[in-house]
Amino acid sequence: MKKILFIVLLLTLNILSIDQTKAFSLECNDLDGSSIFGYDSFEDEYKYIGSISNKYDSNSIANEYGAGSKYETDSINNEYGDFGSKYSSYSAFNEYASYPPIIINDDLEFIGYLTINEYTTPAINSYNALACASESLQSSISEHEDITFEEIPESSYIYEDNSTDSVCIDTENGFLGSDGMCYCNKGYEWSDNENKCIVIINNEVCEDLYGNAYSNNGTCSCKEGYLVNQDTTACITPTESCQELYGESSYSDGVKQDNGLYNCYCKEGYYFNDNMQCALNVIDTTENNTNKTDQSPFYDLLISNKNYTAIIWLYNHSIISGYPDGSFKPENTINRAELLTILVRTTSAAEDLNYAGASVETPPPCFTDVDVDAWYNAYVCTAKKYGWVEGYDNNTFKPDQPVTKAEAIKMLLVIHNIHTTSIIYNSAFEDVKATDWYAPYLQIAKDKAILEETGTYYDPNGNMTRGSISESLYRLMNQ
Repeated sequence: MKKILFIVLLLTLNILSIDQTKAFSLECNDLDGSSIFGYDSFEDEYKYIGSISNKYDSNSIANEYGAGSKYETDSINNEYGDFGSKYSSYSAFNEYASYPPIIINDDLEFIGYLTINEYTTPAINSYNALACASESLQSSISEHEDITFEEIPESSYIYEDNSTDSVCIDTENGFLGSDGMCYCNKGYEWSDNENKCIVIINNEVCEDLYGNAYSNNGTCSCKEGYLVNQDTTACITPTESCQELYGESSYSDGVKQDNGLYNCYCKEGYYFNDNMQCALNVIDTTENNTNKTDQSPFYDLLISNKNYTAIIWLYNHSIISGYPDGSFKPENTINRAELLTILVRTTSAAEDLNYAGASVETPPPCFTDVDVDAWYNAYVCTAKKYGWVEGYDNNTFKPDQPVTKAEAIKMLLVIHNIHTTSIIYNSAFEDVKATDWYAPYLQIAKDKAILEETGTYYDPNGNMTRGSISESLYRLMNQ
């Protein structure tokens, strides 16, 4: 579709009150009812008399062309097909009666359109005459009670219509003018993509509708640094979004993650509780507290992190504690000392230990590479006492050694006394053979849905992250 924009002249009209206006090349004079029409009055030219028009002083329009000689008949039917089929009528009148004619002056300004007797009589198709309205013409028009003129005070888009029989494609938000052109109604514009008239979307409209928005290819988008409120569709700041989700005591640093979410934090003195709200930090001084909800969140743990819920739950239940600098490092590889400490805290053996990791009676070193003053000494020795860990041949434990994903899942299941079968007929993952030592553990872990991985590959020899083991432990403890 080809769009032609007609700039509209803002006029104040009272039924065609356009003085000193040129219609194309025609000089507009103060009409006396005959200079343009050649008849006594406007009414005589277009007065409806049965199915004839006085314009031709005959009972047939054929006399315009000389007794029908042009069409070798005494009616105009043959020009348009039997019974005027081109216009779906028995006469040519409906050529101009079906749609209101567009009024345009010589500056191609679209100023309005005319309706006569609700289209039951021939409508006017002379742009020259319409644009050159005079007092006498207005007087003639005023005799017709059903003649109305509607001014179009703002611009309207126009497009060529190439459809069969000049039918306007979009009849809901547009109309066909008497010039064979389709027009979009006020407030609409032609869309080549949608092939119809659509609401004009500009920056002002977007700003009014959503605030802090702009027009982007016919749709409204939030400005940089803003995002859509799913309930009100308004464009809001990241902090406002955080506050709607996590309470007024939350805020955002304005940093957007790869998943499109903004970082959300609790203000100083608040923490994320089990209900995922920023709650006031009230210090709990009771001994042996096993449900610590008095700690601030780790500064590097974002709500958008896929393991956030699991980590916060474990933290609130005194199972994980993070690093002294206030971080958790969820993407870091977990080592043997860290993993064993976390797992021991989930068992009844933790009753012999306090939250800081010291036993009531500090045990002597149980491995040659575990110092008696190491923060994990009590946990490692407790695990050895219960037979959960044996160490290596030279009585070493290698506390700083990274733990593979397969090793971590085995330790998790063993400490929680979850038995496996030693016979695996079909491996749970394509990269795990049925004969691999870890195949039974991964099989039951997948069956119990405690693994993050849902695909066909697991990467058993890859390093286990602190966030991933937190997720598996959280799922297991909440079954």
